[in-house]
Amino acid sequence: MGEPAFAVALRYDASGGPLAGSVSVTARCGHSGWQDAVEVALDKEGGAGDVWTGAVSVRASRLPSPARLELQAAFAGSSPAGDVRWDNNAGADYAIAVDVARGVGLAAAPPRRARAAAAASLHVTLDALAAARALPPEAVALLRTLAWQGDGAVLAAYAAARGGPDARLAAALGARCGVAARPGLHVVHVASEAAPFAKARRVGGGRRGWGCGVRARPTPRPPPPPPRSAASPTS
Repeated sequence: MGEPAFAVALRYDASGGPLAGSVSVTARCGHSGWQDAVEVALDKEGGAGDVWTGAVSVRASRLPSPARLELQAAFAGSSPAGDVRWDNNAGADYAIAVDVARGVGLAAAPPRRARAAAAASLHVTLDALAAARALPPEAVALLRTLAWQGDGAVLAAYAAARGGPDARLAAALGARCGVAARPGLHVVHVASEAAPFAKARRVGGGRRGWGCGVRARPTPRPPPPPPRSAASPTS
């Protein structure tokens, strides 16, 4: 018995897209964030359509969780003139998520690898929620950071709401954003210096101060009275 693996059938319809009319189409596929990327040549289906098919296999031992596959894909096509064109879903890439049904006998992933797998799965889900505008861009960016950091509360909220309606999942993740977001700046008190004050520092065990205030000017003393003239002697 060989090693367990995921066999994924690919079917790409180029009609009306950037690869319409291609003479050949190749799928570039990777898993878990474009790891182990390979190129698969697709075959054109019979008929008048513009549909291409193929298959890609990923070994379970190469996955963060052997019970889940997250496949990323982009497609390249050669035009009749020999030019190569790409279709990467407008920069978002194509993503396929496959879960193995319970009871198939695959070993459970260790906790650390399971957390990494949950973070990778959350990233794919965030792409879908962002495309549907179910979450604001700021929340998506924060959740991405928390997912890669392995935030337990965010991953637990995702695990609890996963598989349900998108609105419920977006609400659960959005609630975690409100808890994890950094608080804003709260201004408590602003005051200007009403009067200058004296600062002091110790020098050699003593205290020396710098005068910072307005020094009072000394009151001038009145000039001394003029000397009395000598009295003339009486005769």
